[in-house]
Amino acid sequence: MAKVYISSTYGDLKDYREAVYRTISRMGHDGIAMEDYVATGKYPPLEKCMADVAACDWYVGLFAWRY
Repeated sequence: MAKVYISSTYGDLKDYREAVYRTISRMGHDGIAMEDYVATGKYPPLEKCMADVAACDWYVGLFAWRY
C-alpha cells in the first residue's frame, strides 16, 4: 500500500479532492490530505505539510485557476 499526498487549493477543488481521495482509497492506498490534519500546536503547518510530503510515496497535485 502506497502513501499518497493530495495537494491543491481547497475551496475551488474540494469536489475533485474528494474524488481523488476516494479513488486512492478504493485502489488500496492511503491518502494523506490537509483535511486529515488537526491543530496540535506541535508543528507549524508548513513543516507538517513538508514532512508529510516527504514521507509519502506519491504526490498528486491538482492545479486549476487559483495556482
